[in-house]
Amino acid sequence: MKKVDAVVLIAGLGERLRPLTLLTPKPLLPINNELVLTKILEKILKIEFIEKIFLISAYLKEITYQYFKYLRRIYNKIQLVLDDKLRGTAGQLLSVKKFLNNDVVIVINGDVLSNYEKIITEGIDYHDKVQADLTIISREIEISLRFGILQCSNGKVNKWIEKPKVKHRVSMGIYIINKYLLDTLEDKKFIDMNEWVNSLIQKNYNVYTYCLNDVEFIDIGTLSDYLSVFKK
Repeated sequence: MKKVDAVVLIAGLGERLRPLTLLTPKPLLPINNELVLTKILEKILKIEFIEKIFLISAYLKEITYQYFKYLRRIYNKIQLVLDDKLRGTAGQLLSVKKFLNNDVVIVINGDVLSNYEKIITEGIDYHDKVQADLTIISREIEISLRFGILQCSNGKVNKWIEKPKVKHRVSMGIYIINKYLLDTLEDKKFIDMNEWVNSLIQKNYNVYTYCLNDVEFIDIGTLSDYLSVFKK
């Protein structure tokens, strides 16, 4: 397997997890006596073809730096990149661009726990096979709507479907990106990953998704998601 770099995005405000994130960056919250970021890094560090792991921090970066001082005594593959401002989940990648040594970079949201070795290994194989510029790792979820749905034409009801279940393919917050795409990001512009990906599609870049439904997936992006982990 070819060498790649990995980036873990830990720069955000974590607003949906407040008040827990008022004084603590989201990835430094604990789960069962271990920090979320520690759990992520332990899994990524097992992947031998990842040459370097970059952590991008902006919000409460002084606290993250203290944690990093502990990390670098143990792992020399990890590098912390401190940004002066929030740039969005895509825009934040500009701060690490000059440090990347490989043609492909794996980008991971800092609030997702999963089987990274399986995801990244299979995802890169797929990414290369379809000659993608960017691959979004996804999974299928089923959502139960709270209301009955009326199918109508000109006000006439043709069918009533009571609280249907709808399947959607959703992003897992893990991306495989060819490094040259970072040249399309504009400096000093705030841009999230969804907006950037849509702009790449409009520019005819090859954006694919690799769907994995057979891996553990824990998203702690909201307070209810985070608290639900302790109930399992």
